[in-house]
Amino acid sequence: MPSAKKNISSADARDIPISNFLLPIIRKWWEHDTSRNIKYVINWGGKPVKSIGKSWRRCLALAEIRRPIRPYDLRHAYATYALLAGAKLKIVADIMDHADPSMILKTYQYTDERERREAIEAMPDHLQLTRLTGDNFPGI
Repeated sequence: MPSAKKNISSADARDIPISNFLLPIIRKWWEHDTSRNIKYVINWGGKPVKSIGKSWRRCLALAEIRRPIRPYDLRHAYATYALLAGAKLKIVADIMDHADPSMILKTYQYTDERERREAIEAMPDHLQLTRLTGDNFPGI
């Protein structure tokens, strides 16, 4: 993957790990394209895709997705779901090429209702309010 000019590394490119479950799918795509003498990793009908944005919008339209979703939103989704699944913050930051892991928390990570509910339920009952019922509840 070409490195962004603003990234932390000085390299022109960096490796992006790919999940093991995707490798067979990617291999089939590669075999399909190679058998047809297609030389471009990102192609449409064997021709290189020169504008990801234009191609992205076309795919959204073909899929009848009306919601505005940018390719960059996939980066946010990766950070959120990787952390939700238990990935370590530092590792996610390294994969995303951030020098400061707090950038992930400030910019990318979102919470969901399940996480908020878990945080509320994690609060111990220090006041022992659960022992109160209708008969012995103060003020009732």
